[in-house]
Amino acid sequence: MGKSLSQSVGKKDVDVTRVSGGEMELSLKQALGLIDKGVILKSPPLFSPFVMYHYGDPRLWERIRCDIHWFMHVGPADKAILISNKVKSLFKSFAISEPYQFYSSELRFKNELYDYSILQLLNDWLINVDLVNSQYAIYRPATYPNVEIMPLETRVSSKEEFLRINSELIQNHKGRIRPTLLAFNQYSDLIRIAAGLEISGLYISERLKNAFEEEQITGVEFKESEMIFEFKDH
Repeated sequence: MGKSLSQSVGKKDVDVTRVSGGEMELSLKQALGLIDKGVILKSPPLFSPFVMYHYGDPRLWERIRCDIHWFMHVGPADKAILISNKVKSLFKSFAISEPYQFYSSELRFKNELYDYSILQLLNDWLINVDLVNSQYAIYRPATYPNVEIMPLETRVSSKEEFLRINSELIQNHKGRIRPTLLAFNQYSDLIRIAAGLEISGLYISERLKNAFEEEQITGVEFKESEMIFEFKDH
């Protein structure tokens, strides 16, 4: 019985980033576009500088500098985050779902430059999941506010079958698959689940959450996960 990941990381409206102007802007955008497609960059440009951006009120763009910032308007969205050296050092003591990559960068804040890194999260979570021993339900958001959740009786044995069943449910307006228990083959403290699913987002372990709180890491908020995470090797 593996330890469950009980928290997911949420976004803050003010604490997001965009690429600033400059001679490298085109190559930066191209590089961020490749990261968005899941390409590991062997010779990346210097990702500098990034500036904070608030799409609701431009006057708030320099309100606070955080340890974690999320990309908006350009680049990799949920596939990468901008992190301070403090967070990067912290991650070295924890297991991140592989593969992943760090890129050196900087953040401009009130005319000062600070060292940051881009953490690219490439993991296709379905590859690392024991789909046979996981548990699923059919989630029907169309019945809101009385959302129906029913057990999935069909056996799921492969990534292709999971995607096929989910696609058929959506096309037939019968809902979509929502895992209730995910059995992973390898332990991780940080797992990315791709956008497009009801459970998409970043999930972190309780011990990583505790480390974030002890080190007073800023730029994240936590929401309790309804799913149970199990790991064969933990």
